[in-house]
Amino acid sequence: MSIVWKIYGLDADVVQGAITNAHWEVIAFQWVDVEDGEDGERVMHKERFYGSELLSEADTESEGFIPWESVTEEVAIDWVKESLGAEKVSDIEKEITEALQKQITPTEKTNLPWGDI
Repeated sequence: MSIVWKIYGLDADVVQGAITNAHWEVIAFQWVDVEDGEDGERVMHKERFYGSELLSEADTESEGFIPWESVTEEVAIDWVKESLGAEKVSDIEKEITEALQKQITPTEKTNLPWGDI
């Protein structure tokens, strides 16, 4: 199983160029062999969680300030994780892992016992 953090949007103060909010998603995915499928046939199972995190106000005069045009996705992800805190990041990754496992090995289903309509 793989877990990937992505940034899909950043809000910023246009005048100062300071990023104020990050829109993020966490994707967990795993390739699984298809039962009774062709040899080597696999399917990808995927779960996604979305969120938005207000970031602490940036001091545009500080030595470590990164202007808008120089921010990378890796830096933005680090800011989100730092803002969320290690415990919340761990909880999110645990929850998405559990959701993916339920998708791969379901314990419940919704269907009709007599087939499709």
